[in-house]
Amino acid sequence: MKRKTWNIYRGMSLYTRQRSKFYWGCLLIDGRYYRKSLKTTDKNDAEKLLFAWKNELMTSPSSPVGEQGNSFSSHAKKLIRKEKQLPPRPSGVEQWTDTQRLLSRTNGLLDFFGHKDVNYITDKDIDNFFDQLPLNNKPLTTTYLNKHKNILKKILESAGITDRRFPKLRGKKSSPRGYFNMDEYKKLRDGALKLIGTKYNTRNGTEYTIDAELHSFIIFMGGSMLRPTVSEIFSLKFEDIEIKTLKDTNYLEFPITRKNRKMVVQTLSTSFYAYEDILERRPNHSPSDYLFAPQYENRRTAMRHISNMFSQVLRELKMTKGKLGEERTCYSLRHSSLIFNLSQPNVDLLDISRRADTSMKMIQDFYYPISQLDEKLGDFLRV
Repeated sequence: MKRKTWNIYRGMSLYTRQRSKFYWGCLLIDGRYYRKSLKTTDKNDAEKLLFAWKNELMTSPSSPVGEQGNSFSSHAKKLIRKEKQLPPRPSGVEQWTDTQRLLSRTNGLLDFFGHKDVNYITDKDIDNFFDQLPLNNKPLTTTYLNKHKNILKKILESAGITDRRFPKLRGKKSSPRGYFNMDEYKKLRDGALKLIGTKYNTRNGTEYTIDAELHSFIIFMGGSMLRPTVSEIFSLKFEDIEIKTLKDTNYLEFPITRKNRKMVVQTLSTSFYAYEDILERRPNHSPSDYLFAPQYENRRTAMRHISNMFSQVLRELKMTKGKLGEERTCYSLRHSSLIFNLSQPNVDLLDISRRADTSMKMIQDFYYPISQLDEKLGDFLRV
């Protein structure tokens, strides 16, 4: 392989060597070069490995980077070590993993402050950091901006710096919640079934295939009102699930952590049918296997895998946006499930809010009004 070089990002490059079949990575950190073989012949995989290597160098306690003096990266690594000592959160997602992910974001805290001495980080530097944080001019939400601000505060305070001024951050307003009405849900459900085997490419060029698991995921979500998060649906294992029957109706029951508190979830019979399909596809499963995307031990990766398939199906069916232009994501399945339940006659709003783990205010202000639009349409049209 002839020697070639590709600049991937500031201080990050890939290159090839004549006597090696693999791609090599080169990082320039604080004026010092780090190089190593990435042990892959695939350029897309090499790029991912290069970013993962940089994250490891910047945050791992055993890394040779950032242990010197009073650098920002040194104090960032100390914060990671401190958070690793904390007891696990009830959600099962350890706090340090969230902190590390935000620290290592492109244009994030480590990219911007790097090995700058924390004593020389000024109020103007902090303002400039938030100005450059959005990628591709895409506005960020206030919540996301404040997550970065809180980590920056923690790191500076751990270094004894408490007199810096932090801006009041105002991000984009929350977008309307995307959902599907019943006809759209059926189109999505049946479309996902027909699209099994369809191949598609992600932004980095990797090819994937839509599989039968997505069809089961859509139906399971529709009958459970779960959040499509690491701590909810992607934490479910076969050993968690109990099949129950009430008046000849089968349903599922399982414990789950929602917003850091334990509760028992009972599903509609549709989730039971989706579970039967999963059992049929995976007769040799172990009780400790995850219900969805079990091939990924990292549950964030599992979540991205399902989300990518779901987004592709929406594109194939031309269903990416709702009637008001609202973006549709896997979360739209939860919103739709709530709305379907609230559309039933003589519904108990408080019972639905408790089962869905949401507030009565959210039910009354958002979900219930939408659920009544189609129900009351006949009266409105005088038909």
